[in-house]
Amino acid sequence: MLVPASIWPAFQCSENGGAGWSATVSRWDARSIPPGAVVAFTDAVDARGLAYEDVTLQLGALQPL
Repeated sequence: MLVPASIWPAFQCSENGGAGWSATVSRWDARSIPPGAVVAFTDAVDARGLAYEDVTLQLGALQPL
């Protein structure tokens, strides 16, 4: 999946031509409001080299790669 860079405009994205971060949906979180997909970033790391944390996003915000 692609997490569009427009979701976090303050962060520069260098993946996928700047379009967004590559990720996988690790599970569906029906308890969140609204329900969402728990997303694990596949390549993104912070300045310290640590992987980005998993986040819950609305499924409609994600795009196919």
